[in-house]
Amino acid sequence: MQKGQSIDLNDDLVLIGKSIYVQNSCVNLSLTRSGENIDNKVVSQKSLCTFILNEIGNEKDVPMVVTYVDKIFAGTATTGVKLANTWAVSFDVETIE
Repeated sequence: MQKGQSIDLNDDLVLIGKSIYVQNSCVNLSLTRSGENIDNKVVSQKSLCTFILNEIGNEKDVPMVVTYVDKIFAGTATTGVKLANTWAVSFDVETIE
C-alpha cells in the first residue's frame, strides 16, 4: 500500500494509507464507511492494528477491522507499507438460536 492508496473491504468499509513515516517505521491508517471517517490509527511496523466499533447489533466493542503492519519500506521510486492478514467483520448481524 502506498500513501493515499485504499483497500476496499466489505459493507462499504475502506482502509486508507493516509501517511507513511519511514524514519519512525509507522503508518497512519484510516477506516471509512460510505465516505465517512470512522477512526484513524498510527501503527508501528510489526504491530497489529485493530479498529473497534462501539456497537454492532447487540454486541459492544466489536473488533471490526484487523490488519498486521508487516513492513514499511522506502524504495528509489516509492514508499509503502506491506499489510498482512487483513480481515473485516460484516455489519449484517444474524442471530443463531
